[in-house]
Amino acid sequence: MELKRCPDIAFADCDSIKKLQEIRLREHLLYCGNNSPYYKRVFRDNGIDPERTTLENLPLLPFTGKSDLEKANDDFRAVDNEKIVDIVLSSGSTGK
Repeated sequence: MELKRCPDIAFADCDSIKKLQEIRLREHLLYCGNNSPYYKRVFRDNGIDPERTTLENLPLLPFTGKSDLEKANDDFRAVDNEKIVDIVLSSGSTGK
């Protein structure tokens, strides 16, 4: 996947920055919704349309919690197994 170069927005006006933030937000949500079984399900079950998500309705997105990771760990993967080059694990407690 090729990373898109972000335009220099350091001195851009607020409206331009907001527009870019919403474009990037939608791109990210679309990628997750199209490639992650977990987020595809969450978006469907909660009536979330990534293409219509704005900064204002961002708080309506459901949180992903520790228990979600425990229940559906593999469903979070958004790439084919062959494309994974490194796996990092936590030694943290699951609380059980």
